[in-house]
Amino acid sequence: METVPIYKAPQKVLDTAVKAAALIGKGLYGVDLKLINGRAVVIEINDNPSIDHEVEDAVLGDELYYRILNHFVHCLNRLTRNEPRSRNTSRDGRRPRRRGVRRAAFIPGREAFTRRQLRAT
Repeated sequence: METVPIYKAPQKVLDTAVKAAALIGKGLYGVDLKLINGRAVVIEINDNPSIDHEVEDAVLGDELYYRILNHFVHCLNRLTRNEPRSRNTSRDGRRPRRRGVRRAAFIPGREAFTRRQLRAT
């Protein structure tokens, strides 16, 4: 398995991953995709993704972990400072749950996909 920088990933793969993430919510999760007959197909969305050393971080190294932690710190700071909420959040800062939908999310700017996620067959 080889890690591929995000700029080398096909745009249709990135677009499909972002659209799939938007259906779930906000947070950290992994989207497994496959290119089949030129179409990016979602295999699964993981709400507790593995971030394996020297695999997902092969492109950015420690910067990947700093970005993830900074994202969480930013979100926590927004909650404690009472910054304006989006219209989809309740007074306690949580997004209202819809029946039968699991909470998960996507961090924009993920810098790498594994070759396994891009494999055409």
